[in-house]
This record gives sequence, structure tokens and C-alpha cells, in this order.
Amino acid sequence: MTRVMSADAQRLTETLERSPGNGGIRLADGQVVSVAECLARAARLAAGLRALGVSPGASVLLIGSPSVDWFVADLALELLGAATVCLDTEAPSEAVATTWSTADLSAAIVEAPLSLATLLTVRKRFPALRPLVLLPSTHAAHAGASGTDLATEDALTLTAVERLGAEALGREGAGQNGDPGAVLVPARSDRARLLRYTGAALAEHRRAAGGFEIASGDVVLLGQRPVELFSRAILGRALEVGATVSLEAVRLSSLEAVSPTVAFTTAPAVERIYGELLVDAQQAGGLPWRLFRWARRVGDEMSFVREGKREPDPILRFFHRLASSTVGRRLHARLGGRLTRIVVLGAPLSPRIARFFCGLGIDVQHAYSTDAAPVACFGRPGSIRFGVVGPAAPGVGLAVRDGQL
Repeated sequence: MTRVMSADAQRLTETLERSPGNGGIRLADGQVVSVAECLARAARLAAGLRALGVSPGASVLLIGSPSVDWFVADLALELLGAATVCLDTEAPSEAVATTWSTADLSAAIVEAPLSLATLLTVRKRFPALRPLVLLPSTHAAHAGASGTDLATEDALTLTAVERLGAEALGREGAGQNGDPGAVLVPARSDRARLLRYTGAALAEHRRAAGGFEIASGDVVLLGQRPVELFSRAILGRALEVGATVSLEAVRLSSLEAVSPTVAFTTAPAVERIYGELLVDAQQAGGLPWRLFRWARRVGDEMSFVREGKREPDPILRFFHRLASSTVGRRLHARLGGRLTRIVVLGAPLSPRIARFFCGLGIDVQHAYSTDAAPVACFGRPGSIRFGVVGPAAPGVGLAVRDGQL
């Protein structure tokens, strides 16, 4: 039987197949899983889910932490044409129960063993739900818990479903995928983000994410939780263009280990990094602490020049070059040595801290996200403005209603 995909899935497959071969998802040990390998696994998983009765247009619950397995599952559902209902692994049990009862689910893919007990309890109220697929745990407390020991006739491991899909592909093809239709955003509780989205919506969001100008050869540190549609848009766009993506949380240790060129994170994470650098300089005391303060003042003054609020002068440029080649070089090394941009999502970063990084030659952009438009507004690369989120993304219209954007 010939494999037929929806138009959205076909475009996604062709785009990923054309992406440069040097990109992929970076693992904690430094190895990179290629886009081709992720796509092959996703195709097998999609076929396996189809063989288990999950049809195009069905709603599937996905709960997991940032990992290659999570991305493969997310990509498989997009290829299948399913509508994905996404919850964070920290979602409370009442949110899971509400999701289960309102989202009309056909299957669930969850991380074992964090969410398994809750889901098995909740599913007693909804026995028709099949199948339940287990993702390997990425948490240190459950290291090695692949879910194999928890697998039953109702709970299958991800590997088992992939194997089933490989057999189905080899025997008769992947079947026919349909168009899941419009995007649905059900009601959600204040304690858990509940979104249902489709391949067509994700394709639009990935195109909007092109405004961040991620390029082949970039190393992207994506510190946002995968439940966020913003993260899915950035991840998909980065892999399309051949960039390498690390899904680790953004902290000083991960910056040093990953050596990213671009980091996507939140203001509190950047503030913690700045605080660590500041404390280290203070504890060093003496000359290192005086040099740090001097370099920070020079960087602050230079940030006003880059923002266009001050005319440059030869003396400031000389001191900035001197500060960059001494203190700045050591600080850059602490940040991985290659970082050129930090994109802050949500609450704004303090202008004082933003100017500190700008003084090091690291641009700070802000981005704003909504459920309807995950890439709604963002600062453009090279445009330095502090305390401003930036213009709307192409194709996004903004309005204020009842005091809300």
C-alpha cells in the first residue's frame, strides 16, 4: 500500500529531509542525534500508533520532559495527523483528570514512571482509552527507568511501538493520513497549561520563528519547557535550517558545556547567571573585583552607544576594546565562548543586567508569546532596545481588549 501523507506532514518531512546534515539534538554527553534519525524514528512511531488504532485527527495526550524521545513522539503525532494535547510533567493530578475527561483522548504518551501512577488511576474512569505508551524517564531520580518493568498489556514502551511500526511499514506501508482540521484550544486550569494543536498550526509558528534568523551552524540552547508552543516553533525552525539544539536548562554550567551561539530562556535564569558571575568576582576580591566593576561600567557606557543614545568617542572605544580583551574574554569563556544572543521570553529582563551582557557584545532580545500566536512579538537581531519587547511578528495582529493584549 502506498504511503499517503497530509499536505502539512508531507511539507514537514520534505523540509527536514532537506535540512543540512550537521544539525540535530545535542545529548548531555555531547553526542548529536541527527534530524534524519529523529525523522526515521518518528515515522516508525507514527506507523505503530496507527497500527494500534490511533487515527488521523485523534487527540493524543503527551506528557514528558525535554529529550530526544519526547521530540520523536511529538514529531510522530504531527506526521500522523493527530491533534496533540500537551501537559507538563509537573501538572497536578486534577489537571490530568480534567484533561482526560474533556479532551476526548484516543491515546496517551507519558514519561515513566513520573506520571504513570496518576494516569493509570485516572484511566479507570475512562477504560476505553488505548493505547498508553511510556517514554523513558530523563530525571536523575529515575535513571534507567525505561518503563519496561512497568509495561503491561495496557502500557507499551516507546521501543515496542516503534518496532510495531517498523513491521507495519515493511508489510504494507504507513497507511493514509488525513488533515486534522482547525486548531482547538480547550479551557485550562490556572495550574497547568493545556493546549491542543495541529500540524498546520505548528507549520505557521515555525515560519514566524524564522524572524530569529537561526542559521545552519548555530548551536541553540533551548531552556523553555517543551509544553510551550514557543519552544516547539523554535525547535522545529532550528532543525529545519540545520542548527544543533540542546534541550538543557539555561544555567552557567550548561552554557560552559554546550557553548551555544544563541540561548532562549527567561529573565530569572539570566538573572541567576549574572548573580553567579557577580558573586565570583566579589569573592575573588582585590584587583579582580576592581577590574570587574571597571569593565562593567565601560560596558554599560558602550551599551548606550549601541542603543543609539550616545555618540561614540575614541577614548570609550579604546577602553571597551581593552576591557573586552581582558575581563570580557574571561567572562565570555564562562558563558561558553561563542554566545552572541540571549532571547528572553515572558517577563522583561532588568535593563541594568541587559546592558551588562550587551557590553560583552551579547545582544539581548525579548519575545512575547500567546496561545494564539506563540511567536507574537520579538526584538529583531541587531536592533538594540532595552525594556522593549519589539514589533509584532510578520502576519500577527495585536489588539488590547479589557486591558489584555
